[in-house]
Amino acid sequence: MFFESNKDSTFKLLAYFLLIVAVCISIYSFYVAKGFLDKPFPGFISYNNLVVSEVTRGGWTGVGSGIESYDIIKTVQDHPVQSAQELYSLIRELPLGTDVSYKVLRNNELVTLTVPTMEFNLNDFLIIYFQVAFVGIVLIILGFFVYFNNPKLIAGKVFLLMCFFGGFWFVSIFETHSTHTLYNIPFLGLIFWPTLGTHLSFVFPNRKKIIKDKPYLILVPYAVSLILAILMFTKFSNPVLWTRVEKSIWVYIFIGGFIITINTLFSYLYSIKPIDKQRSKIVLIGSFFGFCVPALVAMLMVFFKISNLNSLVGFVLIFPISIAYAIVKHKLFDIQELVQKALVYGLSSGVVASLFILPLFLLNLKVSTENLWKNPVYLLLLSIGVILIINPLQNLIQRFVDTLFFRKKYDYATTITEFSDKLSSLLSISEISNELMYIVNKTLFVEKGYLFVIDKDTGSFELTSSIPRENFNNEQVKFKIFDGSNPLVEFLYKNMKEIFVEDVISENQYAQKRIDLLKTYADFKSSLIVPLFFKSDLLGILLLSNKKSGQMFTTEDINFIRTISNQVAISLENSFSFELIQGYANEVEEKNKQLKNVQAQLIQSEKMSAIGHLASGIAHEIRNPLNIIEGARYYLSSLITNGSENVVAQEYLEYIQNEVVRTNRLIDSLLDFSKFQETNIENINVNNVVENVLILSRKQLTDSNIKIKKNLEENLPTLKGDSNQLWQVVINLLMNSVQAINSIPDMKGDGEIVVETGIYTKPGINYLDHLYLKVMDNGCGIKEKDLSSIFDPFYTNKPDGTGLGLSVSYKIVEAHSGSMLVTSEVGIGTSFMVELPVVNRFSGEVINEQKENLNS
Repeated sequence: MFFESNKDSTFKLLAYFLLIVAVCISIYSFYVAKGFLDKPFPGFISYNNLVVSEVTRGGWTGVGSGIESYDIIKTVQDHPVQSAQELYSLIRELPLGTDVSYKVLRNNELVTLTVPTMEFNLNDFLIIYFQVAFVGIVLIILGFFVYFNNPKLIAGKVFLLMCFFGGFWFVSIFETHSTHTLYNIPFLGLIFWPTLGTHLSFVFPNRKKIIKDKPYLILVPYAVSLILAILMFTKFSNPVLWTRVEKSIWVYIFIGGFIITINTLFSYLYSIKPIDKQRSKIVLIGSFFGFCVPALVAMLMVFFKISNLNSLVGFVLIFPISIAYAIVKHKLFDIQELVQKALVYGLSSGVVASLFILPLFLLNLKVSTENLWKNPVYLLLLSIGVILIINPLQNLIQRFVDTLFFRKKYDYATTITEFSDKLSSLLSISEISNELMYIVNKTLFVEKGYLFVIDKDTGSFELTSSIPRENFNNEQVKFKIFDGSNPLVEFLYKNMKEIFVEDVISENQYAQKRIDLLKTYADFKSSLIVPLFFKSDLLGILLLSNKKSGQMFTTEDINFIRTISNQVAISLENSFSFELIQGYANEVEEKNKQLKNVQAQLIQSEKMSAIGHLASGIAHEIRNPLNIIEGARYYLSSLITNGSENVVAQEYLEYIQNEVVRTNRLIDSLLDFSKFQETNIENINVNNVVENVLILSRKQLTDSNIKIKKNLEENLPTLKGDSNQLWQVVINLLMNSVQAINSIPDMKGDGEIVVETGIYTKPGINYLDHLYLKVMDNGCGIKEKDLSSIFDPFYTNKPDGTGLGLSVSYKIVEAHSGSMLVTSEVGIGTSFMVELPVVNRFSGEVINEQKENLNS
């Protein structure tokens, strides 16, 4: 049809034309009605074909004199009249209060009645004209408001026409009873009002399947209206037939209201989308109470000649207002709260009134003869009783309404209290996130939900929990991350409140980014996005889908979500603060450890230096007496013969020789320690050094039944240094591990040594410039009290050890600008780590090519 076409500009021109017509008709009708004010009239009003109108007032003389609606005026004071205009002219010539004789045709019989004339006063003007015209104007305004709010909406176009025709009837209805200059044109509004309402019920809130399959069926009500309009115009000169047509119109109005209600009921029961279901719910209430019921009552009043139809005019607004609200207002949960409160207060008021009136009625029956019911004491006691029960009664009615109409399952106040108590003990972001999603799922029963929490380091929002729990791979997680450039984050900061998908669809502020925003909603199958703000900082984003029940979120749901979101935002801020403080504490602890290590290394260096100087000073002083002792021993041994009597002396001389040799070796070691050997600088691959040591140590490791495990970094950078000296370090560490394992008698082949190399990742150090070597064993371990002394020269717990192996190793590593660290636990094992910078005092300039290779 025309208003369902894509010619929006053409329909807009029609809308402007209808607006001009509505304004002109409203002004003209007001002018006509004002001309009737303070003028004599018959005590009733009639159509121009002299059929008495259904519109009247209880105080009018026509009602008191027996005039009924649909009576047909034949004569006035025995003078035949041809039209209502002639009737009004005759009456205005008579003084007020003049008894006028009428002959009327009623049920095919002439009846004579006498009706005094009266004045059409201000009260008559307000009740008969103004309240009806006001409803018409409101209808017209509603229609244009909804249409211009979204001109492309088909439902908006149909609604505009429906409101225009209905408003046209209500604004101009008085003209059909007064000057009649518009002839029967206003009746077109009454006839097409239910037709357009029926059409609207087939396309809103969703297009019905029957219309999709057979679109021509929508023309049926228009055909009926057209037939009624033709009959209305052609039979107007025949009052008897016209009366039947007019009654048929009221039947058609009721049928239209019934069809609208049934259509809306089907939409409510079978709609898939929650928004359509909620819209249907609102329109269903409006169509039933604002169209179907008033149309039924009006039809009965017409057929049973019960006045006054004007008493129903206020109910008519319920229907168009409900539709306008459903079309324009996409956040429909507010109306549910309004309906809920209205039901509670309405029922409460009714029950309280009953409790107040019923006792008075009973008292009136029982003790009216003594007039005790008029005693103020009775009224006072009764009022006190009502006051005492009003609050418990209202709470009882509230629970009844919630259970019967709104199916409330959870006490949100209790849930929020329990949730707050639980949050107070949580500091982990993951625990807070999971608790939020758990409580949301438990209370709202949503199909899906996602919670994103900000990463303070990157500024992006990363997924921390979901409903149901989902495992995302790296690509999916990257996809499901928001950052500051995302338009959703932009609008959340701008609005600082939840955003429904209907907001994005309907509101102009989202127009430029609508496609991107709707894609976000579609990606997460969400209908509601809630920000988690702490003051002005957005800490999280909660995305929720529709409820599993298909119901929309209520006002109470939204308030609940806002409350728990605020609580979670506070908990997240506390968690961030805790992590920050904990990070500072860990950093301080790490710095303390580093300082202790540096201090220990400095002490060890000073100690080694002092011992070196001491060794070089006393080595010569010890070697000179040793040379004398060795010379004396040699001389004495030459004097002693080989006889048996000299065996003991010979043994002592050999003992002296062995001790001199051992002492000389010790002096040589001291000299080696005190003056470091000349280094042979070359490019060293630490992995090659390790491999050479393991090859040479293979037999000893096999004999000791010790397993070797290698974890060598393939892309280890080379460094400048002395490979023989580093070989000595590795062999010393390896032999120490072998001896530690062999010292455990019941090891039985379970000994294991792990040799590991890699890039050193110590915080604050560029990993490109450092590497490490670890030697770990599961031997006897070192006592904690001995750890601070193991690098001291001559310190050893081994019966045959010199105590110089680790000291020499430490000095070699230090000469290569490195450091050596040890961790050990008795009965568990020991781990030595050698840290070596790629660029050391032997390196010269840094080789950029090496860094580029490592980067690749």
